[in-house]
Amino acid sequence: MDGFKIVFATTAGYTYAYPTVINNSPFLSTTGFAQSFVTVVNSSPFFSTIGFKSAYAVTVSQSPFLSTSGFHVAFPVVPDCIGNANKLLQLRFDPFEVAQDYTTIKSVDGTGEYDALTNPTGYTPENDPDNYPLRPKRNQLNLFQAYRLWTSSTTVPPIIFPGAGTPDLDPYENTITTNGNGVYQMYMIGTPLSTTYADLIALGNTVFDYANCAFDWYGTMGAVIVDPDIYNCINNKRFEFLTGVMCGNCDNKYLEMYALLVGALNAFNIGTTASYIDGMILLDRLKEECAAQGCKCSCTSSCNC
Repeated sequence: MDGFKIVFATTAGYTYAYPTVINNSPFLSTTGFAQSFVTVVNSSPFFSTIGFKSAYAVTVSQSPFLSTSGFHVAFPVVPDCIGNANKLLQLRFDPFEVAQDYTTIKSVDGTGEYDALTNPTGYTPENDPDNYPLRPKRNQLNLFQAYRLWTSSTTVPPIIFPGAGTPDLDPYENTITTNGNGVYQMYMIGTPLSTTYADLIALGNTVFDYANCAFDWYGTMGAVIVDPDIYNCINNKRFEFLTGVMCGNCDNKYLEMYALLVGALNAFNIGTTASYIDGMILLDRLKEECAAQGCKCSCTSSCNC
């Protein structure tokens, strides 16, 4: 079946078993499908999540694929890649903290605990007696940091692993030392407790793709522009624009430059390689505009100096 795989044994990063249905019919049925909450009698769960011995199996007919005396056995069909967007837990960063001299970036886990109304994508509360597939508790995950440093629209940079930090810190935070100007594509990756930082390093540039696809891994990303020249340029043009408005001498160049910055940030927020390339192209155009803006306007001088 295109886009799906049937797993009968242990594969890298996952543990699968043949779940045994205790009753002879599914709990729920819909047209063309049989669905059951099944009890796993094997020592390993149907898919590897912390503390679970139950799973939700889907078969493609009103009866399981195979039957033995007194039992129904189903081989569950699982997607090749579940995708972070389809997981109940959605990791997220708090706003990044950049040092005034741009030498460090501090990231903090802003995911928070689950609340049906105010935070439906948070961690399962640690005092909750139940466990939920695809929404672990904070103490059931290690959190790790990685990043890319984009300096060009023509070269995709490698993922850098700055150190393991303190994976079980709650709330998790980590500070990296910057390595020059550029766009820092920050990753926060949640893994099972058995996963080590060496496991992430071994995955290299595929680590976030793996976190996106794996059932029991989680990931998020964010972007930080480290370039004081860009910020100084934008701030100067903002001052000139406001001064010009007060003097009745309007120059829309600031609005054009600010639109380039917003466009770049929006591209980075999409988070794909293609969108980062687009964002870097917009940022390069902004740098060109900044380099060309040597003229200063005031109430006593025109913008045609």
